[in-house]
Amino acid sequence: MAEIWITPKTWAVDTILPAADLNLQMRNNFEWLKNPVTGVAAITTDITTSSTTFVDATGLSVTLTTVGDTVLAAVTMSAGTTTVSAQLTVDLHDGAGRQGGSEGLVSHLTPSSGLESNFSFVYLITGLTPGSNTIKVQWRVSTGTGTIHATNQSATLRIMEIG
Repeated sequence: MAEIWITPKTWAVDTILPAADLNLQMRNNFEWLKNPVTGVAAITTDITTSSTTFVDATGLSVTLTTVGDTVLAAVTMSAGTTTVSAQLTVDLHDGAGRQGGSEGLVSHLTPSSGLESNFSFVYLITGLTPGSNTIKVQWRVSTGTGTIHATNQSATLRIMEIG
């Protein structure tokens, strides 16, 4: 697999195309597109928090070495709270800060105690520094206790470099 994307050369009319140049310019870039840098974290047991400030969701963290500055993050999970009208908020932290800032990316107000809601989403993270990057799920509740339900169906964080 090609480890980096090579900016393609601009070819001139009547230029002889040596095999080495074609491999570097085309084959390696196609391999990079076909086999991007990826990482997956999954949990299979429920986790809880009573924190009203953002904390890491234990086990939902991916570290990967990127060559570019853009990744696509996909989160799949269900979650809920023990308190009616409590708000559960989920965000992604990229090492430099939370993507959704103080408001988070996804939020849900619990209409009834113990009700699970789908918190699955996809988010584009840009501006990373090439090299080792850790992306993690963070979450908080407004009151009561929040639970990420992972016993019957795992909660996952998938990261794929796209640029």
